[in-house]
Amino acid sequence: MDWEEIYKNKEKPAWDIGKPQQFLIDYLSENHPQVAIDIGCGTGSSTIYMANKGIKTTGVDLSKNAIKQAKIKAGRTKRRPLLMTKDVLKLAYASKFDFAYDSGCFHVIEPEKRKKYASIIYKLLKNHGRLLLLCFSENEPDWGGPHRIKKPELEETFARFKILWINETEFKANDSTIANQFASHKAYAMLAEKI
Repeated sequence: MDWEEIYKNKEKPAWDIGKPQQFLIDYLSENHPQVAIDIGCGTGSSTIYMANKGIKTTGVDLSKNAIKQAKIKAGRTKRRPLLMTKDVLKLAYASKFDFAYDSGCFHVIEPEKRKKYASIIYKLLKNHGRLLLLCFSENEPDWGGPHRIKKPELEETFARFKILWINETEFKANDSTIANQFASHKAYAMLAEKI
């Protein structure tokens, strides 16, 4: 997928709903991480949301155009997150974050690279740090788009973590061209803790 081209387009990508997914809002209403990383942050809606809640937040995305848009949005807020163009599979922080958030990055990673992704997230987190992840499930119809992930795949990929829960949920989308007529997609939300 050409991420630069997608974020250069005037139409928002289907996953850019201009606000965080509801499950992040719900999670942060009961949990209060201090230092967070938003993996595949796109135009930064979730990153900015976390920063505005007083969380020291870093957002990373592969697309320079996405980060450029995120910086413009963040410039209008009081609490500015750190926003960087980075490949998640090349991140090298060690035990820095107590919270990692992924809303749609994992399910675009090729299957043979997913264990590397899990290992990098594990290294990013402090002991007892948590990963909150949203990805398409196998129940999402096959119209193209991201990989569909099965619950056992999540359990196997994140076996080093203590998986606190995996719940069926919906991945909200806007009306843009990639999602066609869909307003939401069948997904899994997973909360896992580094042990």
